[in-house]
Amino acid sequence: ALRDKKPLPPAPADEQALIDFGTELFATKRVKQETFDAAIDQFGALQLTELTTLMGYYSLLAMNANAFEIDLPENRTEPVLPV
Repeated sequence: ALRDKKPLPPAPADEQALIDFGTELFATKRVKQETFDAAIDQFGALQLTELTTLMGYYSLLAMNANAFEIDLPENRTEPVLPV
């Protein structure tokens, strides 16, 4: 679904709250109150803070990889994870 930019299939409530939170945050750089409330209800303030920080960290890594056109080594032996 991600590769084809199609909606993800329904997920369990905790996963869906995080998917909605992350999708909205990356798309708009903000999160609506109802989306935030659903995520806080599922994870609590500390865990949601950690998850948001983790999303930001991987976003930072992706920006660096894109800016410097870093690609996977041609001679890699481990498989690329499906997306």
